Amino acid sequence: MTAQIRRLDGYLKGKGPGTDKRDYNIRQLPLKLAKLPDTYLTVANPIILDQGSTMACVAFCSSGIKTDEEYREWQKVYKFDAPWLYSLIAQPEGGAYPRDACDIMLKQGFKLSGCRQKPDLKWGIEGYYGITTSNTDAEIQATLFQYGSIILASNWYDNWMNSFLKFPAPGNINGGHCYRCVGWVQGFWVIANSWGKLLWGQYGGGGMALMSTDILRSTVLPQGDCWKVVDKV
Repeated sequence: MTAQIRRLDGYLKGKGPGTDKRDYNIRQLPLKLAKLPDTYLTVANPIILDQGSTMACVAFCSSGIKTDEEYREWQKVYKFDAPWLYSLIAQPEGGAYPRDACDIMLKQGFKLSGCRQKPDLKWGIEGYYGITTSNTDAEIQATLFQYGSIILASNWYDNWMNSFLKFPAPGNINGGHCYRCVGWVQGFWVIANSWGKLLWGQYGGGGMALMSTDILRSTVLPQGDCWKVVDKV
């Protein structure tokens, strides 16, 4: 019998309270649109986290992004304190806004998992940029290639709760979810989730799945809250 995935909604659609009104687009980053490979991952083995039964997908996605970026810089796995971040951005009804997580990383930094230290700006970010339907696939690829993984948040559909290799066409809305894009392969985006390796995507050893460029462009970007955080260098 196939294990059933628990309902793990946690992204609240909208920009959230307390955020500034900057709407920087990745087109403002110095992107190099040279010939890119047909297949690319921002890190060789993206870390797959597990948020359990919490609604902390935004915090776990942000933690995964920071782990990816530090590995790109230092070739060392640093794990960050997603529950701490969620405690700061959680809304009264549960769930959170990605933009609030970006603000915390920008203004306070992040905490390493398992440590009692305060958040440190050295684990923070330099800024963050929106990704919208105005951006071409080539620009998104260039962003992944140069700056690493990106945050995606959108409605999440009932048939996206299952275990599969490639995202099916959307079914009925199940809630909202935050996840990350960690590369592309021959016309598909590689999506890393935060539900562990056993219960969801069947790509690359588990915990990842392939999303067609069409689904990203027609379903996620038009109603999502998608960002590229720019790491400190």
